[in-house]
Amino acid sequence: KNMRYVLSQASQIFTLLVCVTVFNCKDKPVFTPSRLVVKYGDPASVICTCQQECLNEIFNIEHSVGKVTINRTTISWNIDNFTDWTARLQCYYNKAAENVSDPDVQCCTVLPLTVYKPPDKVSISFANHTGPLIEAHPYTLQCTVHNVAPVEKVKAIFYRGHSVVGQVQVNNSYGGKPMTHSYTLDVIPHKGEDGAAYWCAAELVLGPEGPQPPPVVISQNMTTTVYSNNIVYIILGILFAVVLLVIIGVIIWTRDYKNERTGQYDFAR
Repeated sequence: KNMRYVLSQASQIFTLLVCVTVFNCKDKPVFTPSRLVVKYGDPASVICTCQQECLNEIFNIEHSVGKVTINRTTISWNIDNFTDWTARLQCYYNKAAENVSDPDVQCCTVLPLTVYKPPDKVSISFANHTGPLIEAHPYTLQCTVHNVAPVEKVKAIFYRGHSVVGQVQVNNSYGGKPMTHSYTLDVIPHKGEDGAAYWCAAELVLGPEGPQPPPVVISQNMTTTVYSNNIVYIILGILFAVVLLVIIGVIIWTRDYKNERTGQYDFAR
């Protein structure tokens, strides 16, 4: 049994311990809190408690960062400055097999861990469009959230004035590290919205274990000008008339120029 303890401690030092969850464990180790949410760069701590079955067995926390303190059936883990995006914490105990020929049983609990970082800034724009809008035409709002983690925990909320026009979240996991991501929402403006201001907010939805209220960063206002279809048609008509007059003028000038070169004039005009 002493040899097993030495081997376990050595594997802990070199972080080579493979923790396999055994589903028939009577008493798994218990983390408090049961889920850890920590802001990048902040201190953090958890406690793992050994239940009835793991008393007098090899008992520890596998950790890549921080330090542990063992006090009989309780292990405390803490860190002053959490800066590891891929850290994992696993509390385990090794129970010797009753028969020498059988493998030892290892029972563990993995702590759900979320490291978050609020965005540096949030900006709003229309995708692939600048200038005034035309009523009843579709446009795509784009809310860009800069250098945030984890992206999958961000809820982008789009506003027009004080009214929410839509909310967007991503469904995929991006590995937890900070990145910049654009959230899009299709809108169809109306003439009554002329002069309205669009803006968006990025909210980190981290659950009850996270900070309350959730961290929120908002964009600048983007004031819009909306033209009605009638005005657009009038403008297009004027442009068409101008182009037509220019073409007629060019034709007349070209004809007169040719007549002047050949000495032929139409005196009947």
